[in-house]
Amino acid sequence: MKPEYSYSHWVLLVLGLWCALAPSPARAQEIRVQDNGGHYRGASLSWQRLQGNEIELVILSSWRRNFTSSYFSGKGSDGFAVKGDEIVLNGRQWPSVQWGDGQQDNYIKVRVQAHSVQGNWLHGRSVLRHTFATPNNAGQAWVVKFTGCCRLASLNKDLTADAPWELKSSVDLLQSEASPVPGIPLDVYVPIKPSAQQSYAVSFSLPAVERATAAPSTMSLLSLGQRTGVAGQLNITLQSNGLLSVSVPAALPVPDVLQDSLYVLIRATSASGSFCDMDLQINIIREAVSATVPMALQPQGSAAVYPSATAINVWPGNVVQFTVRATDAEASHLLGFDLPGLPSDSSVSSPRRDGNGNWVADVQWNVCTADIGPVQVCSIVRDNAGGVSLPQCMMWLVLESPAPAFVPSMSPNSTALYMNKDNRVKFIIRDANCQSQHTVELQGQPEGMRAEIRHLDANHAIGCGAEVSVLYRPSYTSGGEQNRVCITVKEICGACNCANGDTSVQHCFDASVPKCMSYVRQDTTLGRVGTAVGTDWLRMWEFNPSVLHPDHLVPHDTLLHTGRLVYAPKGSTVQELSGHYGMSTTHFANLNRDIATQASFRFTGEELVCVVPDSCQAKLQRAKASSGYRDQEWFKQVQTDRNVITNNN
Repeated sequence: MKPEYSYSHWVLLVLGLWCALAPSPARAQEIRVQDNGGHYRGASLSWQRLQGNEIELVILSSWRRNFTSSYFSGKGSDGFAVKGDEIVLNGRQWPSVQWGDGQQDNYIKVRVQAHSVQGNWLHGRSVLRHTFATPNNAGQAWVVKFTGCCRLASLNKDLTADAPWELKSSVDLLQSEASPVPGIPLDVYVPIKPSAQQSYAVSFSLPAVERATAAPSTMSLLSLGQRTGVAGQLNITLQSNGLLSVSVPAALPVPDVLQDSLYVLIRATSASGSFCDMDLQINIIREAVSATVPMALQPQGSAAVYPSATAINVWPGNVVQFTVRATDAEASHLLGFDLPGLPSDSSVSSPRRDGNGNWVADVQWNVCTADIGPVQVCSIVRDNAGGVSLPQCMMWLVLESPAPAFVPSMSPNSTALYMNKDNRVKFIIRDANCQSQHTVELQGQPEGMRAEIRHLDANHAIGCGAEVSVLYRPSYTSGGEQNRVCITVKEICGACNCANGDTSVQHCFDASVPKCMSYVRQDTTLGRVGTAVGTDWLRMWEFNPSVLHPDHLVPHDTLLHTGRLVYAPKGSTVQELSGHYGMSTTHFANLNRDIATQASFRFTGEELVCVVPDSCQAKLQRAKASSGYRDQEWFKQVQTDRNVITNNN
C-alpha cells in the first residue's frame, strides 16, 4: 500500500501523543523503525524508452543491511534481507522518485541481488515505469530525481553523515532512446599506508556505457561532499573514461584505528547529451598487515581472460560461467569474495584453495530477459585479517536474443521424395547467438516423415545456427503423394525466458512423390520389385530396357520405372480408365495418390497418371462392360496413342 504520510506527519503525531501520555514501548519502537541512523550507501540511475513517451527507470542501489525497519526485514537467519528478498525503501525522509512533471513515486521496491553479512550491505534493483505527457519539457529535458534520507552515519565526521541524497537523470525523448548505464554503486575500500615516504595513487575504474552498444560514455566528477581529517588530505580525480584515482600525499599521518568514509557523486553523459548520476562510498582504511592481491577472472571453457577492455556479448538463455581467483601474501589467511552486480539468477560456489595456492570460487549466471542491456559484475576480495582488495569489474552486454532465420538459398521450397529411397532434405537456419540451442517440429507431414536437427558453430559457411534434416522413405504405393509440410524451429530458452517469449521461425515446402519411379534399396530382381508394385517381372523388364536380363540382380540405389505415365483422357473416370488398362481401381489408386477416386470424378485431360497395362485382364473387363469402351469418345482418342508418355527414356 502506498504510504500517505511523511516524516513531518510523524513528528506532529508523536508530539501530540507525548503531550497527552508517555509513549508505550511498542510505539517507541515503531517510531525508531523510521529513524535509526543512515542506511543509504549509494545508487545509480538509468532509463530506456518503452514506447511513446513511456520510460522504464532502473535504480541500482546499495544499503546498510541491518537497518532495523520492518520494511528491510527478510529471510536471513538474523531476520534481515538476503539475496532474492524484496524490500521497500523507507527512512527518515521517505525515498522517492520525482519525475519532473509534478508526479512522484513514493513506494519503491528493491529486489535484493546480493548481500554481505560481514560487510553489512545489500545491493538491489528497482524498476519503475512512467509516462510523460510530452517527449520533453517545453524543449528542455525532463529531470528525474531520486531523493531520500539518510546517508550512512559513518561518513566523514558530521559534515555528510546522516545527510539526504539526490541523484538526477535527464530525459529528452526527442534526443535519446536511453540514458547511459553507469556501473554498480560499490563500497570501495582504499588502504592507506602509514607514514609512506613517497606519495602514491590508487586507481580503479567506474565506467558508464551506452545501453545499445556498450560504447563508453563520458564521466565527470560532480561532488566529493565535505570532508576533514585523513579523507580531507586525499586528492581524488576522475578521468572522462571513468578511471578514478585517489592520490595519497607523502608522510600522511594515519591513526592506528582508521575508519573514514566519503561519498563520490559522478555523472555519465552520452553523445546525445542525456545524463545520469551515480553515487558511491569510498572507505578509507589503514592498510592491513597483509593486503590481498587483485584477483583475475577466468571464464570456464574459454581462452579469454577477464577483465576485458570491451563488453562481452551474451544473449538470454546463455549460461555464463567463470572463476574468480585471489591470493594473499599471508598463506594462513582465509579469503572470500563479494560479487556486487551479479544478476539474480546466478550462483557462486564456496571459496576453496586450488593446487596453485589460489583461492577460487566458481560463478554461474543464467542470462535472463530481465538482464538485457549492460551488466557490470565486480569482485572484491576480503581476508579474515581485515584486508580488502580494490574492485575488479567486468562488463557484459546482454542483447535481445535474435530469432533464428532460414537461409533462403539453403532451404528449398519444394522437393521430390522418391519411393523406396531414404530421402534426406536439408534446411539451414542462421542464428547470431552461437550459444542458442533449438528444437524442431513438423506440421502437415505424412506418416513416417521425421526431422532431425544439429547445431552449427561459427566454423560453418553461414556461421552459427542449425541444420534441419527431413527424412522420409515413401512406400511403393505412395506415388503422386503431395503434402505441404512446415518446419518450426524454436529456441531452447534455458533457465530463463527468451527475449520475446518462445522465439521461433517457420518454413514450409511442398513435398511430392514422383509416380512410376522407385529406387532399389538393396540388390534384388525385377520380379520382386514387380510383386511389390502389383505387376510381374515381364512388365518391369518392359518398363526398364536398361536392365539387360530379367534374372540379373538390380544393384541397390538404382532408379526403376514401375509403370507408364499417360495423360488421362478428358471426361473419363477412374473406373473407366483403370478398366481400360486392366487394373483394379485399388491398384490404380495406389499408384496415383493425387487422383480422387470418387465415382463422380472425371479427368480434365491435363492429369498425368501412372498405369501398369495388363492386356489380358483388360479384355476380360471390356467383355464385362455393359456399354463397351469403344462407344465412348475418350476411348477413341486413346486409340491414336498420341497422348501416351512411355517411360522418359
